[in-house]
Amino acid sequence: MSCRYLYSILRDTHLQYRDIRSPLCKPVLWSRLARDDMRASLTRSLTILPENVFNDMQSVISDYLPMEERVPEEYRECSPVDNGRNSDVPRRREVLHGHEQNLIAALKRMTNLRQFRWFRMPPPVSEGKDDLWTMLNSLGTVEELHVLDLQDLKSSGWRSVVETPSFLSFQGLTFLDLRTDVADRAEDDPDLDPLLRMLVNCPRLKSLRVHLQLFSQVVAADAEILVQEGRWPQLTSLYLEGFSCQPDSLSAFLSHHEALRELRLSCMMPGYRWRDLSLPQGSLPNLCTLECHSPTAAALLRDPQVAPNLASLRGIDLSDTVRLNDYFLLDYEYDEPEFGEPDVHKERPSPWKAELLEAIRAHPRITSIEVDKKPTAAQIRELRQVAPQLKELSFCGEYDRKGEHLWHEARFHSPRLV
Repeated sequence: MSCRYLYSILRDTHLQYRDIRSPLCKPVLWSRLARDDMRASLTRSLTILPENVFNDMQSVISDYLPMEERVPEEYRECSPVDNGRNSDVPRRREVLHGHEQNLIAALKRMTNLRQFRWFRMPPPVSEGKDDLWTMLNSLGTVEELHVLDLQDLKSSGWRSVVETPSFLSFQGLTFLDLRTDVADRAEDDPDLDPLLRMLVNCPRLKSLRVHLQLFSQVVAADAEILVQEGRWPQLTSLYLEGFSCQPDSLSAFLSHHEALRELRLSCMMPGYRWRDLSLPQGSLPNLCTLECHSPTAAALLRDPQVAPNLASLRGIDLSDTVRLNDYFLLDYEYDEPEFGEPDVHKERPSPWKAELLEAIRAHPRITSIEVDKKPTAAQIRELRQVAPQLKELSFCGEYDRKGEHLWHEARFHSPRLV
C-alpha cells in the first residue's frame, strides 16, 4: 500500500514533469511553469514538437525521433493555439516570438534541465540577449542538445541556428545532435567555421552527430578545423554527414579518439583520396560499429590491427563496376594520378572491391554487415568466403521475390545467419 501511495505522489508531480514533450504553441503550460518553481525544477528533459508532425516534417526525419506528446495530465486536453502559419511573414514572426517568450519565461525556472530538443520547423525566431539559446546557456545545467535547424517554405531568409551567436556560445555540451539545411538555403557556401570551433570548444563531448543536408549542393563543407583541432577524450559516438577533409587529417583525428565505439563518416571523408587514409596500428581499439561507403571502409580496415573489435559494418556495397559520381561529391582540386581530371561518369572496374573484401577477411569479429545496394548471389558467396562468421546480413531495396531468393542464398552459404 505504501509503495502505491508513493507512486501516486511521484506520478502526479515528479514523473509527469521530468520529461516534457510539447508543441511550442501551448501558452497555458509555459505560463504555469513560469510561476511554479517547484514543478519547473523537476524538468530534466524538454522537447519542442511540431504542431502537426505529418504536415510539417518529412517522414525520413520524423520516423526516427520521439515525436509523441508528453505533458502533465492536466494539460493533455489543451490544444495548441494559433502558430501564425496562415499569416504573412511579419505577422508569423510576431506570433512565434510571443510563444517563444512564454517558453523562455518557463525555462528560467527549469534549474535542473539537462536535455533540450527542438524538433520544430522553422527554427527559433527570437534574437538578442533574451533569445532561447541565451537562456538555455545561462542555466548552466544543459549538457545535451538535439536540434532540427530546418526551414519551411514560409520561413525562407530566417536566421539559421548554426548562424546564431548565442547558440554558438555553448561550451559544456556532452551530447549534440544537429541536422541543418543551411547549405541548401544559402546562395553562397555558408561559413561553418564558427560552428566547428564551437564544437572544438566542447571538450566533454561524448556523442556528436552533425548532418549537413546537401539536397541542392554538390560540394561538401570543409571540416578540417574539426578534425585538426577537435580532441574529445570521452567521445564514443561520431556521425558526420555533408563534410569533407584530407586523409592525413582524418587519420590523425581517428588515431586520437580511442574511446570511439560508433563511427559514421561522410562520403567525402576523405573522398577521392581514400587510398591515402592510413591509421597507426592499434587505432580505434573500441570501435564496434562503422558506417561508411566502400572505399573508406577498404582503406580504414586495411590493417587488421586497426579496429580489431569491429562487429558491425554498414553502408558498403560489393559492385564489380562503379561510377565515381555515385560515391563522391565534386572535388575541384582532385586529379587522378594517371589520367588527370577524373571522368566521374565513366563506368570502370571497382578500384576498391578487392581491398574491401580483404579488409573484411582481416576483421574476423565482424558478425553483422549491411550492404547499401542489393547484392547478387555471386557477391553473397564472396562475402561468405571472407566472413564465414557472419550472423546478420541486410541489404537495402524493396523486398521482392528476387530479394527472397537472395536471402535464401545468403542463408545457404552462411549457416550462422539468423
